[in-house]
Amino acid sequence: MGTTYVDVKVRCHIFIIPNGVSLASNGTPLMFENYNAEQDCIECMDPVKKVMVQVQRNLKGGFPIVVGFAGTIHKFQGDTMDDDAIAMSFNGSRDLNLVYTALSRVKSINQIFALEL
Repeated sequence: MGTTYVDVKVRCHIFIIPNGVSLASNGTPLMFENYNAEQDCIECMDPVKKVMVQVQRNLKGGFPIVVGFAGTIHKFQGDTMDDDAIAMSFNGSRDLNLVYTALSRVKSINQIFALEL
């Protein structure tokens, strides 16, 4: 299996996957800011703590991140989503507390795009 490269856009949501980053732990959501070629690291903003986090390469030569295409309701509890739109699939969920938590993350009803209710 060869090396996989992913182009990451500035302000893209990413997640740290293993522990070892000094200011972030496993599963911490960050926003990609830029690649620092001089220090061979990526610089990411922690939107909760409002601090810049440098992520170094791991022993295998890759960065310990995954692109945050999606997240669970629990992961985003307490956050306000500033994105243009949020796509949600409730897939027949009967837990009204989870539905409320998911729907209350946005600033406007126009930001919600329901895939499946």
